[in-house]
Amino acid sequence: MAAIFGSWESMREIRTMDNALDHFRVSVQVGSPGSDLRLLAALPRSALITGCGNAVTDQGGLTAMQATQVGLVWRLARRAIAAQSGVAEEQFVDVDPWSETLESDRGDTAQHEPVQRTGGGVKERVLKMSSLIDQQDESELLPPNPSDVDRWYQNYVVTMGAQPDEAEEPTASQLAALHKKVFIENRARYCDFSVWTPFERRMSRVQKCRVYTPLGNGSYLQKDLPGPSTHAAWKASWNVFKAACIMLKICSLASMEAYSRQSAS
Repeated sequence: MAAIFGSWESMREIRTMDNALDHFRVSVQVGSPGSDLRLLAALPRSALITGCGNAVTDQGGLTAMQATQVGLVWRLARRAIAAQSGVAEEQFVDVDPWSETLESDRGDTAQHEPVQRTGGGVKERVLKMSSLIDQQDESELLPPNPSDVDRWYQNYVVTMGAQPDEAEEPTASQLAALHKKVFIENRARYCDFSVWTPFERRMSRVQKCRVYTPLGNGSYLQKDLPGPSTHAAWKASWNVFKAACIMLKICSLASMEAYSRQSAS
């Protein structure tokens, strides 16, 4: 690493973004941390990867060489801040953002194979699609990988600029169910709002709406059907669905806003 980044002692001299860029003689824009190297060093690996994937220059997206340069500057910033903070070189963990070591970085279409458990004979906890996304779907799925959940939340932050409101935030289980339906099973972007609700863990009981059907003799047949009981309840479930779509990148924000306006009219 010394051949690329220099000696550990020399890291104490790299204190600004200009120092880091000059070290590699690159001029690529790596974000907007100003001259504070700490902001770049604190950027999570997933955020760096997402940012590079969404970055657009006058010539289009980042080239492989430009992305590599961004990764090198980020690694140098982390090394410099660690050295200046008194961390010993042997204690520092260097992370290559472009290494092919995390399955979660292979894209949303990657299907995770169930982990084989040995001993004990206890079945690993599974989730039910019927209680999360569609009452007619009796299939099961495994809980999502935490690294996938982190990546999905980072997608939302990149698009919206902040974390979702608590009342609109889908649970990890809801995200995993929608991801399975759309990316693994290649089915329509659909959620049953009688089970897809805000605060999934606290509102697990199926919602009911009451329907009155005229019988022709002046009386009505009363029947309870699955679904939100009011438009406000439908809107609450819709907001959770919209946030999940942004996290999983399965619908554009413009198309969802257009659908929401049409449904409200």
